[in-house]
Amino acid sequence: MLKRPRQFSLVAFLGVSLLVVLSGGCGGGPATGNSRNTDSNGVVIDSEKENPASDSIDKLIEHVRLPEVPEEVVWRESVIDAAGQKKKIVAVMRFEPQIRDAMMALLGPRKTAEQVDVETERWFPEELIAQAQLSGEEMLKGTSYSASDFFNVPYGFGRITKIEGSEYFVLELTTN
Repeated sequence: MLKRPRQFSLVAFLGVSLLVVLSGGCGGGPATGNSRNTDSNGVVIDSEKENPASDSIDKLIEHVRLPEVPEEVVWRESVIDAAGQKKKIVAVMRFEPQIRDAMMALLGPRKTAEQVDVETERWFPEELIAQAQLSGEEMLKGTSYSASDFFNVPYGFGRITKIEGSEYFVLELTTN
C-alpha cells in the first residue's frame, strides 16, 4: 500500500513541476497591446511578436499599389515615430522571370538608379539573410529606384531595391 501513494506523489510532483516550468513565461512581463518601446531618438520599436510579418499579397495590396503581382511576398508594416503617426512598410518580393524583366523595364530606364545597402530583418527570406551574412556586413547590396509606381495613400515616399545576386526586390515605403 505504501507504493501506490509514493507513486502518486511522484507523479503529482512531476506534473506540478511541469506546469510550473511551462507557465514560467507567463505574466511578469510588460503588458502588450498599445504599449510601445522607443529607442534613444524616440523612434518606436515594434516587436516582431506584437507585429509579425505577413505573406498575404491581398493584405499588401490594401496598402500599396503593385504594378505586377509577385510570386512570393513577405512584408511588415510598423510605426516609426513616438506619436504613432508615421508608418513604414517593408515588403520583400520575388517575381517570376518574365515579370521580373517587366519590373526592371518599368523601373530602369525612366528612374534614377542608386547603389544602396539594405539592412536585413529577421523575417526576411532565409536566402537573403544567408546572403547578408556571407557578405560579413549583415547588409544586402542592391540597385534602388523610386517607388512612385507603388505609392498608395498614405504611403507617398520610398524606394524599391533589386537585390544583387538574387531574384528579390525590397520595397520600402513610408507615410507622408
